[in-house]
Amino acid sequence: MTQDVDVIQQQIERLPWIKQISVRKQSPDELKIHIVEYLPVARWNDLHRVDADGTSFSEPTEWVSKQTLPLLYGQEGS
Repeated sequence: MTQDVDVIQQQIERLPWIKQISVRKQSPDELKIHIVEYLPVARWNDLHRVDADGTSFSEPTEWVSKQTLPLLYGQEGS
């Protein structure tokens, strides 16, 4: 089960809008999953979102049209 928990956590961590996740086994057949998502405050170059800390990330396309966020354009920082 520990390997399964690790695999689940790794798969969710790959989602670009996930900021933090913890997965742990609770009782014999129960998992506790805690997810923190990035919260967008602006659109970045039409393709990405930016959170309050300036972190750029992407979201599923079906979420994009439902948001009315300020639009920012520019080059990625280094």
